[in-house]
Amino acid sequence: MSGFKDKVIIFAHPRSGSTSLFNILNTHPCLHLSLEPFHEDYGQWNPFFPIS
Repeated sequence: MSGFKDKVIIFAHPRSGSTSLFNILNTHPCLHLSLEPFHEDYGQWNPFFPIS
């Protein structure tokens, strides 16, 4: 599936195992994931998303 680029957003309640799911999915070499991209401080702790 070369060039296959679907985007998915997974919303989860706190303490529901979402970080564990992130860690499991993040082991796949073809997936590019962001943990908490909607957090207000995302740009401060993510070097790939600089604040302009």
